[in-house]
Amino acid sequence: RYAVEPLAGDRYEIWRDPHPSRYAFTLIDKPVAGANYRRAAIGDYQPGQGYFLDKAVINLVIDDQLWRFNSQDPSARVETFVDGKAQAHPLGEDQAGELSRRFGIDRDLLAAALDSLA
Repeated sequence: RYAVEPLAGDRYEIWRDPHPSRYAFTLIDKPVAGANYRRAAIGDYQPGQGYFLDKAVINLVIDDQLWRFNSQDPSARVETFVDGKAQAHPLGEDQAGELSRRFGIDRDLLAAALDSLA
């Protein structure tokens, strides 16, 4: 279960409970240009400067539904959350292709990110 705590301006803290580490992240509710998002995403995987050198993580709201992918999940799936409960959607052989179609991210970028983690 997730909870949202409004902060000043367009900022919100996201909390999860029950969870051993309740704080999840701070959301800044402002649009980001596609080119800026892609530049930041690519930078996240650069040696020596990236934040996600050990995993690929995608969180996106699609049609008012939260979808999540984490490459560290050994079951190769994406998840949605309905009434606070996770529902698994297994991925097939072409993970990058399926993730590209689901999240609207370039397939080659996803393939490179996943390959760098193998």
